[in-house]
Parts: sequence; structure tokens; C-alpha cells
Amino acid sequence: MSKKEPYFAEFGPIFIRFLVGFHLFYGNWGRLVQRAAYNDFHALLVRNHFPMPTAMAYVSAGAQVVCGILFMLGLFTRPAAAIMVINFVAALTMVHWGQAYPRQFLALMMLCTSIFLLLHGPGRVALDNLRKR
Repeated sequence: MSKKEPYFAEFGPIFIRFLVGFHLFYGNWGRLVQRAAYNDFHALLVRNHFPMPTAMAYVSAGAQVVCGILFMLGLFTRPAAAIMVINFVAALTMVHWGQAYPRQFLALMMLCTSIFLLLHGPGRVALDNLRKR
């Protein structure tokens, strides 16, 4: 027989959603609106042999900004998390593979928190819960 979790346990994911969502937004907004930041990201994709790096720079940065906002709101959390799982699997395999753990940590953290949100959902405080009513 499983033990029922306390009512407040479902408030925990909001902290994960907000921190990761804000980081996704903050870390990528500049890539969409500042030419120098976009050029740096584009150069990273070129160095790591991504296909169509010009388009992929906008796709990746745009997806991270949008998914970051969705995470913070708790809206379409699972689909946004699925997109971020794909994004960070690509980042880890194409950019961070073979790097020392400290260089991989941020991408690993983003991947693992995205997997958590994909499997667990947004928790109690989320717009997804209003959408389901």
C-alpha cells in the first residue's frame, strides 16, 4: 500500500519550474535580440558541426525562451519539457560529450529537470491545472 504524500508536497515543483524556466529565458533572450550574442551562439553551433547552424541558433534559442516562459507559468509543461529533453540531449551529445563534468553540469541539470517535469508534471501551482478544468 502506498503512503499518500502530504498536500504541500505538490508545491515543490514550482521552485524547479521557476528557477529552470528563468534560466532558460534569461540565458537565451539575448541570443534572439542581440546580434553579438546570436553570433557567439551561431559560432558555437558551427564549431560543433550542427546541421543548418543559422536556423538552429534561432530554433534552439527560441525554444528555450518559449519553454522557459511555459515552465515558469506551468503551462503546457509536459510538452515544453519534452522539447527541452530533445534540446539538451542534442547539446550534451554534440557539444559537451567528452568534456569534464563541470563543463557538462548545466546541460545535465537542464536535462534532468526537464525529464522530471516531463514525468511528474508541473505540480499543484500551475496554469496547466486550470486548463484541465
